[in-house]
Amino acid sequence: MDVSPDFRIEPVRRPLAQHSPAPSSDLLRSGPEVALHIDDTVLSGIRRQSAQQADTEVGGILLGRHFVNGTGWIVTVTDHLPVPSDNASAVHFEFDQSSIQAIAARLADSVDEYIVGWYHSHVGGQPFMSGTDHKMHQAHFNAPWYVSAVVGAGEWGLPVGFWRLAGTELEAVDDYLVRMTGPDTAAERHQRFLEECVDRDDDRPSRPDPVELLPALGVATDSRLATLLTGTAGPRRRWGTDEGIEQFRFLVEAALAAGDDPGCVEELESVQRRLRYTRSRRGRLRVASARFKERIAVHRGECYSYAEGDPLMERFDISRRLVWPVRVESPPVSVHYDDDGMLWVLMTNRQVLRMETSEAEDSEHGTRFRFHFTRFGLPPLDEDPLEAVADAEAVWLRTARRWHRLPFVPEPEGERTRLDPGTRGDLPSARCRLLLRGRESGGPTPLLGAAEDGRLRLWRPGGDDGAPLLDIALEPPWDRWPVRDLCLGGDTLYALCDDGAGNQIAAYDLRTQRLSQHILSVAGQEPVAAICTDHLGRLHGRIDHVLCRF
Repeated sequence: MDVSPDFRIEPVRRPLAQHSPAPSSDLLRSGPEVALHIDDTVLSGIRRQSAQQADTEVGGILLGRHFVNGTGWIVTVTDHLPVPSDNASAVHFEFDQSSIQAIAARLADSVDEYIVGWYHSHVGGQPFMSGTDHKMHQAHFNAPWYVSAVVGAGEWGLPVGFWRLAGTELEAVDDYLVRMTGPDTAAERHQRFLEECVDRDDDRPSRPDPVELLPALGVATDSRLATLLTGTAGPRRRWGTDEGIEQFRFLVEAALAAGDDPGCVEELESVQRRLRYTRSRRGRLRVASARFKERIAVHRGECYSYAEGDPLMERFDISRRLVWPVRVESPPVSVHYDDDGMLWVLMTNRQVLRMETSEAEDSEHGTRFRFHFTRFGLPPLDEDPLEAVADAEAVWLRTARRWHRLPFVPEPEGERTRLDPGTRGDLPSARCRLLLRGRESGGPTPLLGAAEDGRLRLWRPGGDDGAPLLDIALEPPWDRWPVRDLCLGGDTLYALCDDGAGNQIAAYDLRTQRLSQHILSVAGQEPVAAICTDHLGRLHGRIDHVLCRF
């Protein structure tokens, strides 16, 4: 007897998993019109913002770059900017005048990134683009490579969807690559994602406690102030963050106003003054790579890292988050950029290389750069050169005891490949190093800088009387700590002080000769290993295998 089944099992089509995008190679091989690459820190940031204001739509702009790949575009999203809006509610978000002002302020000094799209949240439901969203995208983001991101703030896991404009219609970007920029493991990244999906408890136990901030602020942990704070601080908070520093500032001001213990007043006043300039070292820019070496130099979206004795340098394209090895003929001794973006490499063979990088060429085989080298031989020196920098007219050298200014010798063809012996002079201190000061800040470049006897000093090479241009007394406890690194950024002198823990960064205004900023590290954090400034005077630092812009 024929028995027909009274039911059937049909294959169920699984929805595309948004958080398991296709590998990068598959995206490029399939040739979509838009291949989207987005950093995991951006996804975490827009999810966190949406979760913190879950009852109101929030939004902002997506920052990065876009490239032509033969069949369409590759869009890389490397940062985001939350923007305010006076026209936001539970059902819509719009860019208004306050939003435009925030965007303009953020992009004023940016050369590495530009707007590649926008994002906003929906209070309820899965991510989708409403009619209003469609009109806004078409009005303000009508290039086909602009992307729109929508966060479902009312859904578990805070799902994110992406769209772009194809002709006059919106098209979903279902396949995209998430680039993991942090050094942590997959399990740690997953845990961090889950934490972004829920509200954080600010009173959750977290080290360090407020007393552990005191050494970096010049107060001993066994002082009367430390005893007072131990009894009144209450639950531990994230004191190493900007929010924690703000809470600590309030705590100190409250204790100072109370004045219950006269023995604490002097210590409290000292800490109160210091906290006016103190912030955490959390950087907006974070580039992670296990290949970062000891020293760094940064200029216009690129970074070179190198180590003494190793002829292989690493060039990092910050916007692409990519690295290229660059081998020079002899190990580098020092690496610096000039104001025009040329890289100058002093090598152990007593030659100086000027390196120029051509524009990147993006193709289906990847991104390629061309490096142009110009070699300069040094005139005879009685000591090994330890550092070299260049301005528009000369190369400056530092040896153990002297500074040298070696002017360029014009050649008949106009190419400068020889250096004149020039002038030289004795260093005012055995600890001097050459510090570049951009032409926009005025004054000669470079200056000579040294930290010794608890003071920071700057000299002009060849100054008439040898007196320092700047002589700053370091405040306690920095006057007791060795200074590991010095750099100039505009009118600010930065000193990296070795406190035996996370290392502290002190910034001094050259005009007022006063402390303008203290970038705080606390016990348990990876120490800041090196610092440098870029062409805009912004401070960068290497923390283990992470490059940060503070």
